[in-house]
Amino acid sequence: MQPQKVFTLTSATSIMEAFNVIKDKDFSQIPIYDEGHFTALLTTNTIARWVARDLSDNHVLDAADIADIVEYKEPSDRAIFLARAVSVQETVDALSETDSQGHRPCAAVITEHGKVNERPLRLVAPADLPALFDALEWE
Repeated sequence: MQPQKVFTLTSATSIMEAFNVIKDKDFSQIPIYDEGHFTALLTTNTIARWVARDLSDNHVLDAADIADIVEYKEPSDRAIFLARAVSVQETVDALSETDSQGHRPCAAVITEHGKVNERPLRLVAPADLPALFDALEWE
């Protein structure tokens, strides 16, 4: 797969900055990297769970940064890692596989060798798959 600019944040990023990225770029998943190592996948579902729980506790959103939010992620809010040489079909297959709890990954992070400590080259969400297939040149 060809690289694309992948937008990442850190655990120390303010939640307001994350909200602005989601609003301005229309992202539903953002990889979180600390010191060059993947630590979490921030998803809009994780944020929704945090908002629901935080508001029900004291009617105030208390989180200051992403580290406070990712505590609310569920096993379904996960990313898988694939190597740069992965095919579209292999990506589809990997995003379709369920874990031991029956959850499919929210995104595939493409790195040079499919390692969590490598710079992300591309992020593929299930919603991106139709566009990937359309971009293929069929012989």
